[in-house]
Amino acid sequence: MPELTEQQKQDLCNLAAVGCRRETAARFVGRTVAEIAEVTEADPEFAVRLCRAEATVELAHMRCVQQAIRDEKNYRAAIWWLENAAPEGYLRRTTDALSRAELNKLLAAIIAAIESEVARPEERDALAGRLSELTTQQDDIIKEGRS
Repeated sequence: MPELTEQQKQDLCNLAAVGCRRETAARFVGRTVAEIAEVTEADPEFAVRLCRAEATVELAHMRCVQQAIRDEKNYRAAIWWLENAAPEGYLRRTTDALSRAELNKLLAAIIAAIESEVARPEERDALAGRLSELTTQQDDIIKEGRS
């Protein structure tokens, strides 16, 4: 499992607190999103710190949206930020697009199908393991597909 220094953890939290995505923050500290996910899973205290930093910036923009009645320019900037920073919650999707949660459910169903249909345990475990890896690497895979 990858390890992060306390400085890398603090950098990740600081970047999250100003609105950087995990992908950007991970690159800044020289890690991948998958490595950050492994560390947060193994270090619940750090996971809470990072999630709190991410939530803080979203909350600030939500406050801006709520105050939008008074100043339209803040409203537009806040909406843009929310749609781009948290598209699964704020961006309108086409009906055929999958959210991250829907994609994870689909991958879980595929893993379950493999586990029930593939007879040889070593093949079944290898396929299920590979799909589980893909689940943790989905941000990197999707980005590669867009470039």
